Amino acid sequence: DITARAQDLLNEESQNHLVNLVWGEKWHEGVLGIVASRLVESTGKPTIVLGVNRDSGLAKGSGRSVEAFNLFDALDGHRDLLEKFGGHHMACGLTVSADELPKLQEILDQEAKNQNLESAAKQAKILD
Repeated sequence: DITARAQDLLNEESQNHLVNLVWGEKWHEGVLGIVASRLVESTGKPTIVLGVNRDSGLAKGSGRSVEAFNLFDALDGHRDLLEKFGGHHMACGLTVSADELPKLQEILDQEAKNQNLESAAKQAKILD
Protein backbone atom coordinates (compact mmCIF):
# COMPACT_ATOMS: atom_id res chain seq x y z
CA ASP A 1 0.00 0.00 0.00
CA ILE A 2 2.81 2.42 0.90
CA THR A 3 4.62 1.68 -2.37
CA ALA A 4 1.47 2.40 -4.38
CA ARG A 5 0.76 5.62 -2.48
CA ALA A 6 4.40 6.75 -2.80
CA GLN A 7 4.31 6.05 -6.55
CA ASP A 8 1.10 8.07 -6.83
CA LEU A 9 2.74 10.98 -5.01
CA LEU A 10 5.71 10.86 -7.37
CA ASN A 11 3.37 10.81 -10.36
CA GLU A 12 1.54 13.87 -8.98
CA GLU A 13 4.80 15.79 -8.48
CA SER A 14 4.76 18.73 -10.87
CA GLN A 15 8.53 19.18 -11.05
CA ASN A 16 10.91 16.60 -12.39
CA HIS A 17 13.50 15.95 -9.68
CA LEU A 18 16.74 14.07 -10.18
CA VAL A 19 16.27 12.39 -6.79
CA ASN A 20 12.90 11.18 -5.52
CA LEU A 21 11.90 12.38 -2.06
CA VAL A 22 8.52 11.16 -0.92
CA TRP A 23 6.83 11.11 2.48
CA GLY A 24 3.57 10.33 4.17
CA GLU A 25 1.98 10.19 7.58
CA LYS A 26 1.59 6.87 9.40
CA TRP A 27 4.00 5.08 7.06
CA HIS A 28 5.68 2.30 9.07
CA GLU A 29 9.41 2.95 9.06
CA GLY A 30 10.23 -0.76 9.06
CA VAL A 31 9.19 -1.11 5.41
CA LEU A 32 10.40 2.20 3.98
CA GLY A 33 13.73 0.78 2.77
CA ILE A 34 11.84 -1.83 0.76
CA VAL A 35 9.55 0.86 -0.64
CA ALA A 36 12.58 2.98 -1.59
CA SER A 37 14.16 0.01 -3.38
CA ARG A 38 10.98 -0.64 -5.36
CA LEU A 39 10.76 3.02 -6.36
CA VAL A 40 14.39 3.02 -7.50
CA GLU A 41 13.54 0.01 -9.68
CA SER A 42 10.42 1.64 -11.15
CA THR A 43 11.84 5.15 -11.67
CA GLY A 44 15.57 4.57 -12.13
CA LYS A 45 16.24 7.39 -9.67
CA PRO A 46 17.75 7.52 -6.20
CA THR A 47 14.85 7.59 -3.74
CA ILE A 48 14.31 8.56 -0.11
CA VAL A 49 11.05 7.51 1.56
CA LEU A 50 10.10 9.04 4.90
CA GLY A 51 7.33 8.52 7.40
CA VAL A 52 6.19 11.76 9.03
CA ASN A 53 5.17 11.85 12.67
CA ARG A 54 3.08 15.00 13.14
CA ASP A 55 3.31 14.75 16.94
CA SER A 56 7.11 14.96 16.95
CA GLY A 57 7.39 16.97 13.73
CA LEU A 58 10.01 14.53 12.46
CA ALA A 59 10.30 12.55 9.24
CA LYS A 60 12.22 9.29 9.52
CA GLY A 61 13.05 6.74 6.87
CA SER A 62 15.40 5.22 4.35
CA GLY A 63 17.05 5.96 1.05
CA ARG A 64 18.30 3.75 -1.75
CA SER A 65 20.41 4.84 -4.66
CA VAL A 66 21.75 3.96 -8.08
CA GLU A 67 25.40 3.30 -8.84
CA ALA A 68 25.93 6.75 -10.39
CA PHE A 69 24.83 8.64 -7.24
CA ASN A 70 26.65 8.44 -3.91
CA LEU A 71 23.79 8.94 -1.47
CA PHE A 72 26.04 9.08 1.58
CA ASP A 73 28.28 11.79 0.10
CA ALA A 74 25.22 13.76 -1.04
CA LEU A 75 23.89 14.05 2.52
CA ASP A 76 27.08 13.89 4.58
CA GLY A 77 27.89 17.57 4.05
CA HIS A 78 24.42 18.60 5.24
CA ARG A 79 24.33 17.00 8.67
CA ASP A 80 23.32 20.36 10.15
CA LEU A 81 19.93 19.86 8.49
CA LEU A 82 19.52 16.28 9.71
CA GLU A 83 18.58 15.06 13.18
CA LYS A 84 20.16 11.64 12.52
CA PHE A 85 21.98 10.20 9.53
CA GLY A 86 24.01 7.18 8.56
CA GLY A 87 24.64 4.98 5.59
CA HIS A 88 26.89 4.30 2.62
CA HIS A 89 27.08 4.88 -1.15
CA MET A 90 23.87 3.01 -2.02
CA ALA A 91 21.70 3.34 1.10
CA CYS A 92 21.01 5.54 4.08
CA GLY A 93 18.79 6.06 7.05
CA LEU A 94 17.86 9.51 8.25
CA THR A 95 15.68 11.64 10.46
CA VAL A 96 14.87 15.23 9.54
CA SER A 97 12.41 17.85 10.70
CA ALA A 98 9.29 17.64 8.52
CA ASP A 99 9.54 21.41 8.04
CA GLU A 100 12.90 20.91 6.29
CA LEU A 101 11.66 18.49 3.61
CA PRO A 102 11.45 21.10 0.81
CA LYS A 103 15.02 22.19 1.61
CA LEU A 104 16.12 18.55 1.62
CA GLN A 105 14.67 18.13 -1.88
CA GLU A 106 16.62 21.18 -3.07
CA ILE A 107 19.83 19.78 -1.57
CA LEU A 108 19.31 16.38 -3.17
CA ASP A 109 18.71 17.93 -6.59
CA GLN A 110 21.80 20.13 -6.27
CA GLU A 111 23.95 17.21 -5.12
CA ALA A 112 22.68 15.16 -8.07
CA LYS A 113 23.82 17.95 -10.38
CA ASN A 114 27.16 18.13 -8.56
CA GLN A 115 27.63 14.39 -9.11
CA ASN A 116 26.53 14.63 -12.79
CA LEU A 117 23.67 12.20 -12.21
CA GLU A 118 21.68 13.48 -15.17
CA SER A 119 24.44 12.81 -17.69
CA ALA A 120 25.13 9.40 -16.13
CA ALA A 121 21.43 8.52 -16.46
CA LYS A 122 21.40 9.60 -20.11
CA GLN A 123 24.54 7.56 -20.79
CA ALA A 124 22.96 4.50 -19.16
CA LYS A 125 19.89 4.84 -21.41
CA ILE A 126 22.13 5.01 -24.49
CA LEU A 127 23.87 1.81 -23.41
CA ASP A 128 20.53 0.02 -22.90
